[in-house]
Amino acid sequence: MGNSSRVFVYCKNSLFWYIRMLPC
Repeated sequence: MGNSSRVFVYCKNSLFWYIRMLPC
């Protein structure tokens, strides 16, 4: 369960960085 949660957070952070790096 803890592992799943960690992976989910990692994916969410990756998506956040991807959106943040997109040109506005």
